[in-house]
Amino acid sequence: MLEVIEDADRYVAAFSQFEKSLPDMEHSWLHEIRTAAIDRFVEIGFPTLQDEEWRFTNVAPLVKASFAKAAASHLEDGAVRRLPRRIFAGSRAVRLVFVNGHYSAKLSSVSPLPDGVVAGSLAQALESYPDRVKPYLAKLASYQDHAFVALNTAFIEDGAFIAIPKGKVVGEPIHIVHVATSSSKPAQPDSCRCE
Repeated sequence: MLEVIEDADRYVAAFSQFEKSLPDMEHSWLHEIRTAAIDRFVEIGFPTLQDEEWRFTNVAPLVKASFAKAAASHLEDGAVRRLPRRIFAGSRAVRLVFVNGHYSAKLSSVSPLPDGVVAGSLAQALESYPDRVKPYLAKLASYQDHAFVALNTAFIEDGAFIAIPKGKVVGEPIHIVHVATSSSKPAQPDSCRCE
């Protein structure tokens, strides 16, 4: 049990580094969410076999792994052609593509969208539409009871953002595509470097 606590301490130290790397103009309410999430993670710690929901899953090997920040990789045109055709089929479909957890505007297609509908990067939405993000961020997946949700919330930096006002209809599907490139180390999608 002591080893798992020490492993959790690595994530707390990584959070401190992550906070220092953020821009000065970061929203105070987002900072409060991140801080509350890491504080809650410290309180509940990683699940163990003693936790009913985790009694059949030993997370100790995962907890011990060293994670490095996933690099924002730009897929070459050849790599894009090798992706399954159905991902990019239907040129009218809105497509949000993330490569190693980072939004790729080059591979994404966000038009045409009805007036008032927004689909794109969470990081960009935080800059452009913070009032549209704030009421929903960290509300659906509760970090109060789940360590991994708490960690994910603490290190939140980017993701998909879709806002459809009441009464609006999006006629085509919105595809969210995550592409992971190979790496010699386990990757974490945000800014945490937990070594």
